[in-house]
Formats: sequence, structure tokens, C-alpha cells
Amino acid sequence: MEHLFLAAIASLPKWDKIFRRRLSKVVPNLRELRESPRQVLSAEEIVIGPGTRVATSIFLGLIVGLMLTCGIFLSLADEKELGGKKRTLEERVTAIAGFAMPVVAIVAFLRILRGGTLLLNADGVFFTLRRQTVVCPWALFDVPESPVEHDDSTMVLPTNPDAVPDVQLVFEESLTESGLAVRTKQFRFRLPTSAPVTNDRGLPEIALRDLYRVRIEEIAWLLMDVGRRMNESNNER
Repeated sequence: MEHLFLAAIASLPKWDKIFRRRLSKVVPNLRELRESPRQVLSAEEIVIGPGTRVATSIFLGLIVGLMLTCGIFLSLADEKELGGKKRTLEERVTAIAGFAMPVVAIVAFLRILRGGTLLLNADGVFFTLRRQTVVCPWALFDVPESPVEHDDSTMVLPTNPDAVPDVQLVFEESLTESGLAVRTKQFRFRLPTSAPVTNDRGLPEIALRDLYRVRIEEIAWLLMDVGRRMNESNNER
């Protein structure tokens, strides 16, 4: 039983990905963005909204909700033994609340586990989660290497070492960290001492979490493609 429970938990990221949308459904002008990113991003910003961990929220919500429901009905049973039928109306209201607990818990987890927002414009990429924003120049993604899938919820991207110092972490409009010191839930630099480098050139790498409404692997490839094209357009100017 324990093994089944652990297996169910381990499979949750895969089920969460089912509810992610394709990039082409969220960015209608995707082809133009890949071909002429500077022109497109100079005309408009592109926003990819937060994802919701639907499968995880349902799983955790049912567990917590059923536990609360059982607790409520056990409490009602104890009160009935001690006090007879003096609180019939209160018992009915409490029973209704008990049945609603799983739904309430699922809604609560959907909000708690809500992801972040990704904004793309001509100046760079902005990863926002609650009150933290990681600001990256497009030059950070200007490398010939490809992103690598680390696990079901994380992509690893090689980066341009010359642009690493320009990465900034902003908390409530105040700069708090920069460069390799930037480590947040949605975006963090992987330290060579704790994680082996996946690219052959030993470039610094970042880990991006699956927190957006679009599949994280599509986001990773888009950032790399646009980063290279933006650099090409800079050289042509």
C-alpha cells in the first residue's frame, strides 16, 4: 500500500502536464515571433500566464478534505452520545460542511499551487512568481546548445556566461540578487558543486520549473530560439 501511495505521488507531475496548453494555442503569432522576434516584441509584449497543478491539487485536496470530513463526523458522533438531540440544526450544518471539505480543500490547493507568469518583450524575459521577478537579457539564451529535460517538471538550459552578471532578482521593485546568486523556485542557476553540468562546453546552466500554462519544454526551446535570433538582429543593426 505504501509503495502504491509513493508511486501515485511520483506520477503527479506527469498528470499535471496533461493540463498544460500548447505554445501555439497561447501565442497566436508564434511563427512570426520565431522568425522576427525583435519586430514582434517591439510591437507587443507576450504574456504566458500561470499554470495550475490540477492533478496534484485534486490528490492532496481529496486526502486533506476526507481527513477533515472524518474528523467532523467523528466529532458529531461524540456529541450525539454526550448530548442527545439538542443540536439537530447545528449538526446538519456541520454535516453539510463535512461533505464540502474535499471540494474546499481542492480549491484551496489550486490557489496555493498556482504557478508564475512569464513576460517577453524587446528588453528581455521576466519570470514572476508572487512578489519575486527574475529579469534576464535575451543575450543569456544566445548559445548554440539545446535545453535538456531534467525531470517531468524541470528543464535545464545552458546560458551565455557573458550575460550571467546581468540577470537580476527583484523583490517588490528592489534589487536583491544578481548573477549566479539568483536562485528562486521558478528560476535558479545550477551550481557545479551540487549538480553536474549537462553541456559539453561547461557553460553555466539554469533550471526552469514547470509553473506556467504552457508546457515547460516548449517554453525552453522558445527562449533559446528567440535568444539566438535576437542576437542575430543585433549584429545586423
